[in-house]
Amino acid sequence: MDSAQNARGEMLDSDVILSEKFNAPKFITDFLRNVQSGEEARSLQNLRQTLAARSNSTAETIKDVVFDHYKQFIDTSKEISKLERDIYQLSSLLNEQKNLIENLMEMSGHDKRSSCSTSLYSSSSAVNQQNQQLQIVMQKMDGVASVLNSLGEYERVLLQSQFVLLDADSMQPKHSVYLVLFTNNLLVGHPTPGSVAHQRHPFSVVHNYPIESLALVNVKSVGTVTSDIGTNPSAEQHLVQLLVFPDQMFLRCENGRMKREWLEQMEEAKRRQQEERALVRQATIRARRCNLLSSIANRVPQEQRKKNRNNGQSKIGRAETTDNMATEENDGDGTGPKGQRRTAANEEDTAWLNELVNELQDVISHRHMDEAVDMLLEWKSCQCKDASLNGKFAAIEKQVVELLTEDIKRPGSLHGSPRTLSQPIQQLIALGRTVYAVELYLRCRSVALRAAARDLTISEEPLSYVRQVSGLFVNDILEVCQELSPHRDQLCQVLTWSSRELSVLLSLIRRHVIEVAPTMAVLTHTWRILMSKCAQLVPIGLDLSFEVNRLAAPSLKNALEVNFGNILDSIRLRNSEERWTPFSLGTDQNLIRFLEEMSDIGLQIEWAICRPSSPSSSPSPLSPGAYRCALNLAQSGCLFARTALQLSRDLALLNTSPHLHQLSDSLMHSIWTEQLAHLTAGMHKSVVHHCTSRFIVSQVLPLCEKVYELSENGTGILHQLLSTKFPHLLHFQRKSSNTFLSSKSDSSEEVANV
Repeated sequence: MDSAQNARGEMLDSDVILSEKFNAPKFITDFLRNVQSGEEARSLQNLRQTLAARSNSTAETIKDVVFDHYKQFIDTSKEISKLERDIYQLSSLLNEQKNLIENLMEMSGHDKRSSCSTSLYSSSSAVNQQNQQLQIVMQKMDGVASVLNSLGEYERVLLQSQFVLLDADSMQPKHSVYLVLFTNNLLVGHPTPGSVAHQRHPFSVVHNYPIESLALVNVKSVGTVTSDIGTNPSAEQHLVQLLVFPDQMFLRCENGRMKREWLEQMEEAKRRQQEERALVRQATIRARRCNLLSSIANRVPQEQRKKNRNNGQSKIGRAETTDNMATEENDGDGTGPKGQRRTAANEEDTAWLNELVNELQDVISHRHMDEAVDMLLEWKSCQCKDASLNGKFAAIEKQVVELLTEDIKRPGSLHGSPRTLSQPIQQLIALGRTVYAVELYLRCRSVALRAAARDLTISEEPLSYVRQVSGLFVNDILEVCQELSPHRDQLCQVLTWSSRELSVLLSLIRRHVIEVAPTMAVLTHTWRILMSKCAQLVPIGLDLSFEVNRLAAPSLKNALEVNFGNILDSIRLRNSEERWTPFSLGTDQNLIRFLEEMSDIGLQIEWAICRPSSPSSSPSPLSPGAYRCALNLAQSGCLFARTALQLSRDLALLNTSPHLHQLSDSLMHSIWTEQLAHLTAGMHKSVVHHCTSRFIVSQVLPLCEKVYELSENGTGILHQLLSTKFPHLLHFQRKSSNTFLSSKSDSSEEVANV
């Protein structure tokens, strides 16, 4: 029977079933060979159940594996997202630095009086290299002389290479082409017909395209690939497409390096041209504005002559006044000389602003928001009185505000650092939308802050989570307050936002820490961490401790009462089971360890060690031959000492709160009332009761009061409780145990009592 089962187990091996030579009919025949007659159906049913169970277990295993892989994928995607944010920030900073350096280099490059030998050497080498490039172009291309003669002073050859032109439909090679990239245009040369001309100049100029009218794009895949490209898979990766409306050309590069250089140089040339045009546009606008203002200032008449100071010429003065009034009326109608000059100035303003509208539309189409904001500020400074023109500028201003709002609200606006929002925010503030800009900024910071809070891991250590989440929120509030400190008119918005974010922080802590029934120490240290974090906001004039007291104190109070109820119930249970017997530790090692632990928390109980009674002698409890495996203290008293001391340390953290101070006092009052009442109810001549009462009243109570209230003069709430409600326990107050042990007579008396 066992051999048959072993044979079946070998047949059901996974390797056998999953092998390529597996034959199902033969497998069933072999499986039923050793089966008794009449048991075939049952055996097949068992086989089916076994295979189904294996299938289910395999499916579960596959699900677990897929889930693990999916989890790893999510973790990896998070890391990739963080890296992308860092790369985005780094690239933006590098681009800004690069633009600044290029502008400085261009500005300083125009100075021809430089006496630096290094710059002279570099400029001469650049000139030589440029001359070599021009000679190569003249040798390669025919008909290029006219183009070179028309080049500007600062135009130069950026790049030149030979490509293979492909048919746009079949993607088959047609012929070679030669491309030369200048600062502002692109030359395209085709092969020169004729053998003699081809030997002199292999190519001739066919097209001369301005850079702004073309685009060079990368081609990753094409619909139809020739056999030439198919045999060389790398050739497909070296294709570029030259777009010149309405034509297009597919070009094949020699290698990937050449392709990358052309794409980068083309993009760089287009960017430089746009920057130069923007600078020229700004300079033109400012020059026109300055000329207009100077002309208006020159046309302003001199001050009106003062009234005649001679009282004898009153009639002449009145006549002059009448003439001036008439002149002012004429000026108001536009018929006087002053009114005519003002009308002419307004017409010039209107003409200049009409040109500015067109320039502004062009700038907005290229997403140059800095220039658009400057132009809008120029319009506002003009104080134009043309209603239709003002309406156009108002519509454009609304469009600019919408574009800036989209830049702020887009999902990647906060990638890397919140400082990426500073530019659009400053532009909105410059347009007079300070309240709106600050509100948008605070809203984006709230979204980013909540996303960062969701990424925090809620570990098994709740205090670690409290530190992380509170540090995250408080540091963000500090950063926002420092960034918006120049805008003092919006401090009310910042205060409202800070209070709102702090309420979100407290709701997270309440949900994940306070409401999950933690220990008393976790609750009190949570309060301490919150108050310490809020104290960091005080130096900047933002005291939000009242919000913590208002929002977190009620839930914290309920959790403290629940935890304290459990502690009080455990104390009552131990007190109800107390029989006033010595506390036995079992072995000397356990006793020594317990004495060391009590000494570490500030309690000296060597005087309470038991010793065996002897009729002939009474050795000291500390003698080497003494029996030290038990204490003349109740076990409930020792446990209460530890509990009360730990509770005093925890509740001492709540003394600074006006909302929780009374609660902590009541908790201390309740636990000590319970213990002192227990000592009073069990008063008798037992040595254990006597030593326990002395231990609690003379050592534990002062130490707890010192830890809780930092009071050593006996004026705390515990001494008041002892003197008012339990005066019969006052005789247990005595000097410290060290003084007690130093006196032989007292020691003998205590040993005798024991």
